[in-house]
Amino acid sequence: MRLLTAILIKWPWLTVLVVLGISAAFATQLKYVRIDNELKSFLPETHYDRQQLNRAWEIFGSELVMVIGISVKEGGPYRDIYDPRVLAIVDELTDWLESLEIEAPADYTLWVKPEQADAIIAGRSQTRPCSEKQKEKVKAATTPANLQDYIKLWICKAPKSEGLEDIVSLASTKVIYDDQVPRADGSNETEHMLKIEDLWDEIPRTPAEADVVRKRVASWSIYSNNLVSMPETKSGLVRSTAIYAFLDGETTIEYGEELQNLVEEKIASIEKREPGLIFQTGGLPFLSVWLGKYLQRDLRQLIPYVMAAMLFVLIVSFRNIIGVVLPLITVGLGTLWAVCFAAFLHKPLTVVTASIPTLITAVGSAYTIHVLHTYFDLRREGRPKREAVLEGMEKVGAAVFMAGMTTIGGFISLSTSSVIPIRDFGYLAAFGAFSCLVVSLSFAPAMLMLFDRKKYTTQAHEASPSDYDPSRGVLGAVLAKVADFVGQRKIAVVLFALVFITVCGLGAKRLSVTSDMAKYFLAHSEIRRADDYLKENFGGTSLFSITLDGKAADYWKDPKALSKLDRLVAFVDRKFSGRIGKSLSLNDYVKKMWMALHNDDPAYFRIPDSAQGVADCLFLYSQSSDSLSTMVDFDYRETRVSFKMKDGDTRTMRLIKREVDSWMAAHFPEMVGKPAPSPGFAQWLLLNLGLANPTPDVTGADYHLSGDTYLQYSVDQLVVLGQMRSLSFSVLIVLVLSAIIFRSFVGGLLSIVPILMTVLGNFAVMGFWKIPLDIGTALVANAAVGCGIDYAIHYINRYRLKRLEGYDETEAIKQTHLTSGKAIVFNAVAVALGFFVLIFSNFNPVIRLGILTGITMLTSSFMALTVLPPLLVWLKPRFIRKINK
Repeated sequence: MRLLTAILIKWPWLTVLVVLGISAAFATQLKYVRIDNELKSFLPETHYDRQQLNRAWEIFGSELVMVIGISVKEGGPYRDIYDPRVLAIVDELTDWLESLEIEAPADYTLWVKPEQADAIIAGRSQTRPCSEKQKEKVKAATTPANLQDYIKLWICKAPKSEGLEDIVSLASTKVIYDDQVPRADGSNETEHMLKIEDLWDEIPRTPAEADVVRKRVASWSIYSNNLVSMPETKSGLVRSTAIYAFLDGETTIEYGEELQNLVEEKIASIEKREPGLIFQTGGLPFLSVWLGKYLQRDLRQLIPYVMAAMLFVLIVSFRNIIGVVLPLITVGLGTLWAVCFAAFLHKPLTVVTASIPTLITAVGSAYTIHVLHTYFDLRREGRPKREAVLEGMEKVGAAVFMAGMTTIGGFISLSTSSVIPIRDFGYLAAFGAFSCLVVSLSFAPAMLMLFDRKKYTTQAHEASPSDYDPSRGVLGAVLAKVADFVGQRKIAVVLFALVFITVCGLGAKRLSVTSDMAKYFLAHSEIRRADDYLKENFGGTSLFSITLDGKAADYWKDPKALSKLDRLVAFVDRKFSGRIGKSLSLNDYVKKMWMALHNDDPAYFRIPDSAQGVADCLFLYSQSSDSLSTMVDFDYRETRVSFKMKDGDTRTMRLIKREVDSWMAAHFPEMVGKPAPSPGFAQWLLLNLGLANPTPDVTGADYHLSGDTYLQYSVDQLVVLGQMRSLSFSVLIVLVLSAIIFRSFVGGLLSIVPILMTVLGNFAVMGFWKIPLDIGTALVANAAVGCGIDYAIHYINRYRLKRLEGYDETEAIKQTHLTSGKAIVFNAVAVALGFFVLIFSNFNPVIRLGILTGITMLTSSFMALTVLPPLLVWLKPRFIRKINK
């Protein structure tokens, strides 16, 4: 390291210019930075559940829905939503949405065999525009007959004008009823006639006409808590109605952004002329857009806060302009490199990867801080500038490099996750840490040679530089006492460690796994309030569905099959009555038609007894509406049941899946399939290396769960698998690297003791405080391993050097506390403050990430300064004892 440093500082201006030139090259990619939080992009395109979602959307249409809620203000000009003026606005908005054409970049996709996927994925880029050749290739591709043997892959983007897939509102829905009309023979008698028609032909203009609409809506429970809110208990008034706009499943985030802008402009124009109404918008497309908006706010707000916290710690630590400015420049360049590298790879910023600038700013300072502390200590001891740089890099350069490599290893282990944002976070955070490491070991020494002109002798030191006492000051005094305590009370320290492990083990058992995309936002945020309102009034905005394949044409015209389906829906509705707001299936229409065919007798609101009766109901309704296509395919072989969730928590989805699986095994065994065979060793290895996607538990199943809520549940499952896998890899990587640093396996084991205790403590905090393991908190353990190992490495390395200088064990501990211990404390506090700044984020997962990671930084540094010294003294590892000889 001394030789390399000598080369770098021989021509310091050249070193500085090279680093700045590389930074300028990276900066050219800033214009390509983009944000994308589409839920489906969290899973790999080849993942089984994502394929099932795409397949369901291909057959039945998308369930990607935007919701517009309209409520009348209490005490306002409208009695309830059946006021003719309100119905006119519903009709206006419906017509406007149906005529809407939005031009935005659209995805071009290609159907391929799974074995072709890797090559295509490796060669694609997220922002590449379509060439004419690519367009022709996509147009020439036909949809395979057997979708299960193919996957749909994204190829490129091109501008495309596209409307919404479907609009459902009071103005577009159908009503089914029995009507009495005069007989055709001209007599005074009447006859019954089945009517399937819109809720209104002409917009109601009088209260009497509006009351007809009110009665029609009340006649069918499918509307209540769906298109309209439940009537108020006392007055019976209906205060809210909803409009649902279904987007094509292939639309991009840019399409959602443009749609939101247009909808907000339209709503603003209506509110201006109709002040008595309240509008709320929600649904998954808008959640994704709002995630992007709030992420931009985070990036604008948090980075300055992190820099301010860092500035404070650096001023307290160094009280030196170079000591303050140089670490800030280092992390600034490292952050620039990491963000621009993401743009270069066409990786979008997500709710996870958007925290990388803050992370690198906090973590990347460690390397420069350790270099500067050693340099300034040597300068205060009387070393000339050049000699202080060379000797300082000789002392800590290798340790900084290897500590940086362990941090990189901790982050790179996240790339084994199957959750795309977590995988991207691993790559990008590792590259950011590497960037800061490179800049710290090259740019920082060169800058010291160019700009450090301070004289470090003081009156107290002028007579003899060796009189410098590192125990001076508050921090030095505290560390000296800590060193004395851990050096003399080894048994007490070990007992504390055992109690700590026991208590943390109890807390870790309480750890839960769950997430809810709507709850990513703070409770008082605009989008969260809108989502709560929509869930309360319209049964929810999150969806999950069950698709069932009868394997034969007209299977879902069989009364027995429909009766089983009816029992399944009733079972789920009853079992989760407080969490599911509404269900919709083919049976709702069959039963309503059957009742209407029998003079609206409620006794006939059931499945017909004969296949002919079912067929008649379906045929008659399909002559007037195509809405059945969202619930059953053309051959009546496959059907989809949809559920609206009031509770988007994936713990609920886990319970639902378990209950549905049990019910299907008991009542629909022919659709359950068989347990999947155990994977071979090669497949198991690829799975645990993150190179293969988890396979389903069963094969040949003819029913599947999908929808955005189920997709979040699938992400949670991968988060758990990825957490254990990446954490194991992270510990293994830092163990191997630490063993290489100290040329001792025991040295590697000793270095991971503090971080293993820290990780256990992190899980205990999550368990006791009921913080769930989700896409944000899953990063904490790896960050603790990757960053916390630095403290142990620096401590052990300095302890070795002090033993080499002839100090006995007790004095070596004290000297290590007063030198590397100070750097560890300053670094841990700086990094912790940098992460604690994340409490100002707009997202709950990011806030939890900041708090937990900050705590782990303080915990890992504390463990390194307390638990590690007694172990070094007691175990007397050979790689330390060799020094004594």
